[in-house]
Amino acid sequence: MKYHIKYFLFILLIPFINPRRLIWLYGSTKNVLVKSICIRRLKKWSISISSGAIISPSVKFPHPQNIVIGRGVVIEDEVVIYQGVTIGASNGTIVIHEDELNNYYPYIKKKATIYTNSVVAGGICIWEYSVIGANSFVNKDVPDKMIYAGNPARSILEI
Repeated sequence: MKYHIKYFLFILLIPFINPRRLIWLYGSTKNVLVKSICIRRLKKWSISISSGAIISPSVKFPHPQNIVIGRGVVIEDEVVIYQGVTIGASNGTIVIHEDELNNYYPYIKKKATIYTNSVVAGGICIWEYSVIGANSFVNKDVPDKMIYAGNPARSILEI
């Protein structure tokens, strides 16, 4: 009984929770009702997170506006994502089998940083401690401890 009351209180308080907390709540719960309400509330800030995205609760959104995260995206611990970032498939491919999602959607490893208005597209991997510069278009793997920037993104510096 306490379990149901807890989620009922969450649902009542969701309109008053800021977007950072909503994203944390979305990533930390498996309750479908709470997830769907979080997605509806995030649309107020133009944040679109697909219900199939796997996002760690420790992901940071310093300026949570105009963010799009696709269905098969996996984002690990302590990743930082700034405003205007789009992460998803590189084309309009329809994936029939769930085990094929990794071929089309990005995988972002821990402690990576993606700066403002960047696009991360395709079945790529952004490795640990990598940095994507502002206004970049990334469609190939980014090795760990590298700074990538530009359109298309290329290696700028090794950290």
